Amino acid sequence: FCVLVTITFLYFSSKVTENGDGSVEETVQALREERALLERRLEEAHIHLADIKSSWSSKIASLETQLERLSRQAGEEGAERRKSDNLISQLEKKIKDFELTNESLNLKLERIKIERDSLATELKTLTAETSSTESDTTTKYQEVVRELEDLKNKFEVAHLTARRTPMEQADSSTR
Repeated sequence: FCVLVTITFLYFSSKVTENGDGSVEETVQALREERALLERRLEEAHIHLADIKSSWSSKIASLETQLERLSRQAGEEGAERRKSDNLISQLEKKIKDFELTNESLNLKLERIKIERDSLATELKTLTAETSSTESDTTTKYQEVVRELEDLKNKFEVAHLTARRTPMEQADSSTR
């Protein structure tokens, strides 16, 4: 503002000296008019600056509100991100645990299959041995039954012979 007043003063001073025939009152009047004009312009500039300041203040307030909202949103998103990261970590740990459990169960299943195959082989061997033993036992049983029948027949023959012999002796003595 001071610079503008100084420039205006120098301008009018040069006008007054150029005319040279002007009175001091005319100069003062011209300066007053110029001052009034400058004061009006200054007031207009103040009003314009106040409007700009008001506009900027509302824009700054709007931007601050937006910044607060974005900061709050960033905080919430950060919390959600941490929560998601924790959940991902927990799920990855569970997956690893399930993989280890699965691997352990697969190994156990393989051992059980090997044991089953071993027991199946042993069962076949025992079945074959049992069949062979059963066959041998059946054969021996049949031999024992035949021997028992032979002995029974021999016993009956011997018993009949023993009975006849006293009878025959009695018969012979009666004769």
